[in-house]
Amino acid sequence: MNTQRLILPAASLAFYLAIAACSAQNTPATPEDGPVADASETTGIGSNPVSNAVQDGASAAVGLAEATAAGRSTELFVPAAIISDMYEIEAGRIAVERTTNAELRQFAQRMIDHHTKASNDFRAALKQGNVAAPANLALDERRQGLIDNLRQASAQDFDTVYRNQQVAAHEEALALHRTYAENGDNQALRAAATAMVPIVEQHLADIRRLRDAAGAMAPAATGSAAAPRP
Repeated sequence: MNTQRLILPAASLAFYLAIAACSAQNTPATPEDGPVADASETTGIGSNPVSNAVQDGASAAVGLAEATAAGRSTELFVPAAIISDMYEIEAGRIAVERTTNAELRQFAQRMIDHHTKASNDFRAALKQGNVAAPANLALDERRQGLIDNLRQASAQDFDTVYRNQQVAAHEEALALHRTYAENGDNQALRAAATAMVPIVEQHLADIRRLRDAAGAMAPAATGSAAAPRP
């Protein structure tokens, strides 16, 4: 039995079940259901900090499973690596604009700079390895959900949400690049993945330090849920 094939659908199912549950929690009440809540409480998925934390936690589990699977296939690795950089750049831009923490803003700017360079280097490796870059690639539903949750986080919760997302995203990226570096069948892309491993390891160490220094895994005053610390 192929355990890898079972793990990925199971993790994906958990993610979409979490979204469905959160959607049900956030569905606006109708007149038949009783008094309608304030609009700030009924803006749908992404408006509730606890629901968003559940979604982000489910996304982290799915991401690790997907990254490990994608790292074993050039066909899956290429879009996964490109989307990973796209997410990091977009999340970094949001954080630079929204955070009031100087050190976290510096980290976010590094993510923009480093992942922009990584994206350019990866496209050069695609050319060297004679692999076509996917056309019209955009963030997948899972990563778009993370971006939406980041944008919708309250000012009080934003730094915690960003730090926690970044820990999960870099654990995922590390699994992706490390797995392809060990198992990939395209030499140019294996070299690119190998070069990314220490960069992602440093990013992960930096964001874990920032998270731990801020006590980011403690429940926020607003009642935001937090994922368990790895």
